[in-house]
Amino acid sequence: MKQKLLLIAVVLTASMSYGQTKIESSLEQSYDGSAYTNLLGTNYEYDSNGNLLSMTELVWNGSQWTNFFKTLYTYNSNNKTTERLDQQWDGNQYTNQYRTLYTYNANELVTEILEQDWENNQWGELL
Repeated sequence: MKQKLLLIAVVLTASMSYGQTKIESSLEQSYDGSAYTNLLGTNYEYDSNGNLLSMTELVWNGSQWTNFFKTLYTYNSNNKTTERLDQQWDGNQYTNQYRTLYTYNANELVTEILEQDWENNQWGELL
């Protein structure tokens, strides 16, 4: 019995790793009992290595989609995330809110995670 379960797990793992696809967008809706209403939409962008570059969230204002929030990712040459940057739409442009910086050692293991807030047009460390 144990051998059968192990084989199934190996087959599922192999099929998921080879059949990987990237989601391009998602939509959140609510249902009031008779109709669906849009709430939040997210668009995803990837680089040629399959790394997620950005997630852009939009909210439904009742008649159209409006910008809301964006998360940007930066990677090193070994496809390890070096920065996550969160920005919020202020009505005219995306403005910095928060970022996380990742530092790696020669073995590509994380050695430091630095979290910062955007205040007074500069990055400051979180307390």
